[in-house]
Amino acid sequence: ASIVALNTGALVAWGYTRARGTTLLSGLEEAQDIALADGSAAAFETIAVVAGILGLFRVVTAAVRPAWATALVAAALVGALPSMAVPHDHTEDGTTLASGGHAHDTEGDASTDGAKGAAADPNLVLGVKLPQVDGVTPQQKLAAAKLINDTKAGLARFPTVDAVIAAGYRSIGDGFTGFEHFVHAGYLVNPNVLNASEPESLVYKVLPDGTRELASAMYIMPVGKTMADVPDVAGAMTPWHDHQNLCWDSSGIKLAGILRDGKCVPGGTFRPTPPMLHVWVTEHPCGPFAGIEGTDHVGACHTH
Repeated sequence: ASIVALNTGALVAWGYTRARGTTLLSGLEEAQDIALADGSAAAFETIAVVAGILGLFRVVTAAVRPAWATALVAAALVGALPSMAVPHDHTEDGTTLASGGHAHDTEGDASTDGAKGAAADPNLVLGVKLPQVDGVTPQQKLAAAKLINDTKAGLARFPTVDAVIAAGYRSIGDGFTGFEHFVHAGYLVNPNVLNASEPESLVYKVLPDGTRELASAMYIMPVGKTMADVPDVAGAMTPWHDHQNLCWDSSGIKLAGILRDGKCVPGGTFRPTPPMLHVWVTEHPCGPFAGIEGTDHVGACHTH
């Protein structure tokens, strides 16, 4: 009778912890789903209880306690209790598994996605394949990937050059280089930096047929800022750069020349640019934050 009572109590306790949870055992504080191991153990336990009751019934009616009934109940108790006592881990979608099993997390927040991407590929973060750069931390990689995704989302409203012009951007007149920069005068003096909804400059690749393809956003610090003022996004992965050799027309928007031997050729007025950071939304041979449009004449990657 004592063995039957113990088995029955264990079965009831198991059902209660799965339905309500208990603070008496670590890992069982919350209600849990039934896993394969404890479900099998519960079935074994139920058989043991039924066998025990049958054994007791025979004691009452025939005053006989067969050895097989006692052995079956005892074996069921020994086999069931360890499996039922195994703590369960929770996955994010509410499923459980016994210790030593495997679970697959569902999609979580940005930091969770970043951590899961790093587990499989340390350079695949938030769906973005980042370049391998020594010394960049997982947190910096997450910030870099987020900036790329935010930039892509923000640039969706600029499918054509006409849309860019309508939004207040003006070309600096460098389309002959193969890349044409459009700048927004209002955003250049706006203290907001790295705002995907207000990129200071947009870069279009000039295709062989003369059409333009949006290739990059370029975030520019306010006028008067220097490299000492730039925010750190992702360490060495996101290099800011400036230009110390450009000359501009009287509007301050149009490129008028290049500084050579202290003179603007063919003309214009020299004015150093504030620091800027490219975020390429098209494939770039030098990475998504390359400071150069394309590569140099030998195919090397560098910053301006």
